Amino acid sequence: MNEVHRPTQGCIACGEQISSEYCSYCGEYQKHKRFTLKKVITDIPNAVMNFERGLPYTIRRLALRPGTAIREYLAGVRSRHYRPLNFVFLTGGLYTLLFSLVRVQGVTEVDTNMTAWEEFVNEQLLQFQAFLLLLQLPFMSLVTWLMFRGKKYYYGEHLIGNAYMVGEITWYQILCFPLYALLNHTAGVDVLNILYVFFIAGFGFFTYFDWFYARKTSFGSISLTIAAVLANITLVVITAEPLLLLIYQIRNAIFGE
Repeated sequence: MNEVHRPTQGCIACGEQISSEYCSYCGEYQKHKRFTLKKVITDIPNAVMNFERGLPYTIRRLALRPGTAIREYLAGVRSRHYRPLNFVFLTGGLYTLLFSLVRVQGVTEVDTNMTAWEEFVNEQLLQFQAFLLLLQLPFMSLVTWLMFRGKKYYYGEHLIGNAYMVGEITWYQILCFPLYALLNHTAGVDVLNILYVFFIAGFGFFTYFDWFYARKTSFGSISLTIAAVLANITLVVITAEPLLLLIYQIRNAIFGE
């Protein structure tokens, strides 16, 4: 019952006529299951341990047609794409590694009255940014699931789509890392952070508009997409401090202050 809806009688990936569960032309499996929340959770161990081919293709596809790439993956065209959970874990891990090697900060003033918590936020906010987005992913997916209920996607499928979006957003900062390192301890870091916020808003709109409306312009589609992006940005801002506090407490419990 939960099998992916097949748009044609041919292969879901290449369109060639098929006679078995695997396409003899491109090798795509034809009977993928839809992404329920249970399936997403059971796929997490494999996402952490297994990294396969398709990364350059996925990055390029998400940059140019993010919504189309998500729809294709959810429809069953999966052999070409890097798996979404693998994608978000890999990009988040690479980002954290880079920003741990170079502690990037903007212009800082010495304040002897600064608490340990304030020093942590000031010095390590960028380092944990990708991890924060990963923690915020379920909430972002809940927002899109509620706001785009008419599109009939499961909550698990919203997790998949938003994981791709978060992974691609993280790649943006990975690519900007040389600039962050070059401008470390200057106002240039603050400028890059402002540009990052605009990128999140722009790419979020681009992704949702392409995913849910295939770029078909109408007042309703544009308005709802903008509302979804604003809702998620608001959610990210509101949840950032409590989640960062949780990270701070966990770090102190393991390593001490």
